[in-house]
Parts: sequence; structure tokens; C-alpha cells
Amino acid sequence: MTMGLLINSKAGGGRQRIEDLLPDDVEIEVERPASREEAQAIFQAWRLRHQRILLAGGDGTFHLAAEALIDGESPGLEIGLVPAGTGSDLNRSLPGDPSLEARLELAIRGEITHPLRLAAVDSPEGKTAFINVASMGMSGYVVDNVERLFKRVGVFGYNLAMFHGITTFSPQAMEVRVDGETLHSGDTMICAVGCGRYFGSGKMVTPFGDPFGDDLHVVAICLPKLKALWATRLLPTGGHLALDGVVHARGQRVEILGGCEVKGEYDGELGPTLPITITRGPIHGRLVVSELP
Repeated sequence: MTMGLLINSKAGGGRQRIEDLLPDDVEIEVERPASREEAQAIFQAWRLRHQRILLAGGDGTFHLAAEALIDGESPGLEIGLVPAGTGSDLNRSLPGDPSLEARLELAIRGEITHPLRLAAVDSPEGKTAFINVASMGMSGYVVDNVERLFKRVGVFGYNLAMFHGITTFSPQAMEVRVDGETLHSGDTMICAVGCGRYFGSGKMVTPFGDPFGDDLHVVAICLPKLKALWATRLLPTGGHLALDGVVHARGQRVEILGGCEVKGEYDGELGPTLPITITRGPIHGRLVVSELP
């Protein structure tokens, strides 16, 4: 089997030296692209050259693969995920040892693969995809602040940006439909849609998200600011689902309607504003896993 390892040198503050952990008995093509554009070009070329591509980085690096694979042209391509980023939230939803060393060993030598079904996003701005969690409203506002103001302080930066977001963000009007039924309509702090369960460095925003399932888990948080601030304490455990003012559902098609001023984040990367339609797509690749669900 031929394989390539794409390393995001900036993930996790650039502290990880993945090359030092590679085994000597396996031939792996390794690249550390200097820019996102270069990484995209390498990934596209490797789709035609390698049977397995390993991605070392955080959720943003995994998102890069999702954007490429959404075209559906590589359903047999094997993808190995190596969590080397600050948050690496998708990694928290996957079975097995979550450590970097164990995930790298699995990505290289793993023999079990599972169909990878991405979430396809259609909007007036075009088509994109995500592999973990997308969210609209305050979370998009927070990610914008992380990129501009707080990223240099690492994981703590997301918490700072979230506190800043809650204190300065005003709820935005959204209508959320799941499989054609209206789940929520009105002012909204956050609407999250998950294939995985976590975002924001360990906050379990969509507790029923399943990377291997058919459905998307949709959570709309419609709390006033002070209650929203208190609710953030419950996000690491998913306890926010029990609060009045939080609604959720599972389905295969999610429509979120609203104005173009509503920012969206997709796997921690800024993306299309509203309106959007999200569907769980067909098989886009095969994810290397430690065990079948």
C-alpha cells in the first residue's frame, strides 16, 4: 500500500515532530505544506497517487480533506487521522486510544476501515462540507474572534473568545428545520449540527453526533445571555440539552434559514453564512479505525 503523510506545521503551535515517530519499516511520503493552498494541491495530487492519506493536524486540517472529498470521486481512498492540533475535537468522538502516538500507529498500520460520510453544505456561496461539527451564530462570531484575537494563547484562547462572544454577541434570528419539520424559529445564540460530538476544545455541543452514523444531531441554544453564560459550564458533559431554551433533534437533512449576517463555522473554520442546507452525504472515503462501531 502506498501512503502519504500531510502535516500541518502550525497545528498545536508547531510543537509536534511527527517525523520522529514514524517507523523505519514503512515507506511514507511526507509533506509539510507552507500554506493552506499548497496543502489543498498536495491532497488533490495524492488522491490519484496514494491508497491511504494520513492527515496530522487539528480539525481544520481534517476539514481541508472534507472540502476535497465532498466531490465523491474517491470513495475507496483510506484516510488516517492523527490529532496534532490544539483542539482535535473529532478525535474525541472516535473509538480507541486518543493519544497522538496511538493514532499515528493506527493510521499507518490499521487494517479496519469504515465508510466516511461527510456532511454536505449547500449555500448561496457554493458547496462545502464538514467532517465534525458546524455551528451558526455566536460560535461563528467566536471563531472569527479566535482567528483575529485569541489564537496565540492556545486552548485557553477559545474560552476567552467564548466569554467575549457571550458578553458582546446579540442573539440572531434563525429558523431551523430537520427533515422538513420546524425545530425552532426565533432568536438564537447557537445552532450546531454534528457528525461528531465536540467542538471548541472538548465542549460536547451535539452529544448524539455519530461519525459513523446516518443522522446529524442538531442543537439550537435559544437562551438569554446570562443563562447562556451559565450553560457553558454544562457543555463539556452535554448537560445543556436538559435546559429549557435548548432544543435538539436528529435527522438527515437540516435547513437553517436566516440573514447573511449570521456567521458560520465548519470544523472550526469560517465558512458560508445563512441560509444553508446540510445533508449527510454518500460514502466519500474510508476512515481508518481501531474497531467497527
